[in-house]
Amino acid sequence: MSAPANRVGIMLTVARQLVQVLDAETDALRRLTFSELTELQAEKQALMDVYFAELDVLRRDPHVLGEVELNLREELEDETRHFQEAARRNGLALRAARTVIERALRVIAQSLAGSPAYHPGGDGRLVGQVVPFALDRTC
Repeated sequence: MSAPANRVGIMLTVARQLVQVLDAETDALRRLTFSELTELQAEKQALMDVYFAELDVLRRDPHVLGEVELNLREELEDETRHFQEAARRNGLALRAARTVIERALRVIAQSLAGSPAYHPGGDGRLVGQVVPFALDRTC
């Protein structure tokens, strides 16, 4: 395999892996299972770094694509479209999850603000309030 074909092969492999990671992250966001997100985001960032470094090489040296077979270029084009679609879906899921979380935080803050049992402590955290009361055994 030629050096240009190797470069395109790397792009194809990374793009496919990115689609898988983006789809897994999108699914985790839709299910609101945040425990998976840290690992997926780290993997996504590492793959993105490689993908965009390789894309930069192709942009600076466009003859690389001209030296590979047509079917390999078409495969890269298809996989790039899949990646872009997965990235679009992932972006929508990230924005939706952010909206849900922000709304939940507002609802929680409003419910706590209206409760006389909770108030901010000296360090800004909410602390409970002890209300003394006495019981009479006459009943």
